[in-house]
Amino acid sequence: MPTMLSVLEIRKALTSLFVLLSALLSNNAFATSVQVVHEIASGTDIREGKSVFLRYVTQPRFSQAITDGYVQVQDQLATSSLPHQSSFVFWPASGLFDLSKSAKLNEQRKEIQNVLYQAAKQEQRKSDTLALEQDAAQWEKSSFLSRVPLTVNFDQARLGPLENPLLTGNFLLYLPSRPQQIQVFGPVAGKRTITWQPGQSLDDIVDASKPIGHLSDRDFAKVISPGGQVSTFGIAYWNKEDVLLVPGSAVFFPYSIFSDGDNNVNSKIVELLSNRLAQ
Repeated sequence: MPTMLSVLEIRKALTSLFVLLSALLSNNAFATSVQVVHEIASGTDIREGKSVFLRYVTQPRFSQAITDGYVQVQDQLATSSLPHQSSFVFWPASGLFDLSKSAKLNEQRKEIQNVLYQAAKQEQRKSDTLALEQDAAQWEKSSFLSRVPLTVNFDQARLGPLENPLLTGNFLLYLPSRPQQIQVFGPVAGKRTITWQPGQSLDDIVDASKPIGHLSDRDFAKVISPGGQVSTFGIAYWNKEDVLLVPGSAVFFPYSIFSDGDNNVNSKIVELLSNRLAQ
């Protein structure tokens, strides 16, 4: 009888161990999941693209996620047929995004598009209607996720706990190659996607995109870096600033046709662009 009890106890112990291991191997057992992405196609959901998942049973430090993610990207690139310029990480365009907070950004994008389409219907000039419709359609070409206000940088992440917090939840770590384009938003008559070139200035973008003066702010433009930082620069003859653009930047010419009471359209556009993933 004692022998039988021992066998039963061993069987129970093995069953409990199996259940525990199964739980640890399931997604729900992980404290943190980090999806690492290096490249995305324009107009696609980045979360559905080619990626690698890092799963941590205990909370990792931000620096650990950067290190592990970078190793995974290098492993991918070692067997990749990508051109040389795509075979490294362009850190200024990198970012950490909280997937649990990103759903509202898609709703915000749709709201902005609806406002622009409605405004287009009210314009008398066909050229103005076309500009507003094209701007609304431009939003489909970008991906937006909730950016975590941390700089993806090995050295900075090690400076202290504020720059190197513990991560809990579901995140996307974007480690792209150098973007090849500058994207333009707002009422313009010219190009909206401009190939980036060394030495390219904001004035070059103004010339190529041709903002429509009676629909936009004639004096200032917003430049959103690929890392999500927003800056305001003068573009008029009296306040023009010499600004060189980083690859992957977005340039927004604020609308003059929307008042502060119109749900603050310009502010919502800038907020959304600060959560853009540069391509």
